[in-house]
Amino acid sequence: MPIRLRHSLLPIVAATACLLAVFAAVAAYGEPVVVSGGPENDYESWVIRMNDNRLMVVFDRNPDWASGDLHVTFSSDDGYTWSAPQAIITGPGDQATLSFVQLPGDTLMLWYASNESGIYKIYEAWSLDGVNWTKTGSIDLGWGNTMHYDPTVILEPDGSLTMSYVVSSFGVYIAHRPAGGSWDTDKTQVSSSGYRPRVMKHTNGTYLYAYHRRTGGMYEYDVFTRTSTDRINWSPEVQITTNRNSHDPFPNQMPDGAYMVYYAKYQSPAYNLHRRLSYDGIYWEPEEQVTSDAVNNTQPHFFTEENALYLVWAHAVSYPDDHDVYFERFELAECHCDVSMIPDDDPIIVPRGGNFGVTGVITNPCEDFITTDVWYGVKAFGDFFEQGHFNNIPLNPGQFIQGHFYQHVPMYAPVGEYEYIAFCGERPDAKNDSFSFEFTVTDEKYTRGKMEWFSEGEFIGDGRQSEFADLTEAYPSPFNTTTRIRFELSEPSHVQLGIYNLIGQKVCLLADGQYESGSHIVEWDASNYSSGIYFYRFSTKDNTVTKKLVLLK
Repeated sequence: MPIRLRHSLLPIVAATACLLAVFAAVAAYGEPVVVSGGPENDYESWVIRMNDNRLMVVFDRNPDWASGDLHVTFSSDDGYTWSAPQAIITGPGDQATLSFVQLPGDTLMLWYASNESGIYKIYEAWSLDGVNWTKTGSIDLGWGNTMHYDPTVILEPDGSLTMSYVVSSFGVYIAHRPAGGSWDTDKTQVSSSGYRPRVMKHTNGTYLYAYHRRTGGMYEYDVFTRTSTDRINWSPEVQITTNRNSHDPFPNQMPDGAYMVYYAKYQSPAYNLHRRLSYDGIYWEPEEQVTSDAVNNTQPHFFTEENALYLVWAHAVSYPDDHDVYFERFELAECHCDVSMIPDDDPIIVPRGGNFGVTGVITNPCEDFITTDVWYGVKAFGDFFEQGHFNNIPLNPGQFIQGHFYQHVPMYAPVGEYEYIAFCGERPDAKNDSFSFEFTVTDEKYTRGKMEWFSEGEFIGDGRQSEFADLTEAYPSPFNTTTRIRFELSEPSHVQLGIYNLIGQKVCLLADGQYESGSHIVEWDASNYSSGIYFYRFSTKDNTVTKKLVLLK
């Protein structure tokens, strides 16, 4: 039996409590663990996995924001308990804004800012056990006695090091040190204004640089990112927050190849951690809130392993002079539902009282049986207005459900830009996946149009793939230049296989002809296409299947 839908939305009620959480695949392992408690002011923490498998956190204990010392603590049980903090880098002056890495072998390297010489410069130290450190002095980045601070250092695959840092009044910069060599003094600027710069390098060779900078008054900041493949030429800024009160970004790569940025965002009454994800460093998925306290949570730092994400941050017990370092481990679920939509037209321009069509697809890409809710609607003026939903859809491994829907726009709808968005997961808050596109409402009016937002349509079939056609996931995905799509026919059939972009435009036709029974592989060479999310639609006389793939360059 087909699943049928006929929903209407009467006078719209604001849904401001709706969190656009597309990362439900990231599940909390447990409650946050206090790494360093007590009355001290513990801030600016950094966490890594050591070569001996322990977790190590270094943080700044700064009682008056002017005389900080660096401390270390360890966990041998994956973050459940932590050792008593020990001071490792102490005065003279203020030690702050730190970064450290584990080198191959036993050596740990630490960078931090200190004003022991009268102005803040970046200093270096090394250790074989994380407790006993040898200071090697300030490093030469070419700035002499100009204040520079806030280092973030990453270890490159070739053994070299790359650092992001701030130069007072000059913006944010990047430097490089070849393996066995010295830091360059080229003073390569990434942005002429900015604070808290953090750099990462993707396995595809792309650097992503995140920072916050002023976007309004003295204390109004937002988070931005740039990308580069050579550390010299950087892409235009991408702004990922717009509330003028977000800061402290930290980027890293997720196990599936996505970029993830954590940051602190103010929503009354406090700053809390949020995060956004991108597969190309340009288009960012909707924001997810990570913490929801009435006190400030700031300064996130994280790393990932195959099945887990490890996060530390500063939790304000009593702002501004009492912070604790918090830790939390998140399980990374390997598989969840997949939702996509392909609009009938591009662009979608609708008069008031008109409608537009869209094909929706829900897929279970997992190896296990799942059930999922599906809901979709209109996002306008910052709020989400649901237009329809289905609860507890059962999907066997590889099964999908799809259908065609018409969305009616009321005659009273304000003229302007709207977003159409669909979710799958556990309605309304646990959103495992989402998909959206934009549409425009014009001032033209259909006199016989609807007086309310109204969606109608049906999902066709019971969610099973055709009995004679099987389409596998594209491999690899994410991919860099080429990917292969395999399909299998139990009888001869005419096949169409097309590639579509995010707004539903067909960008490539890979197959359009008669195929014999058996297994077939079609390759897509995407060397002339830009990074991003694409869809491949496989059609036979009896069935159509749409799946997602990700191109990363």
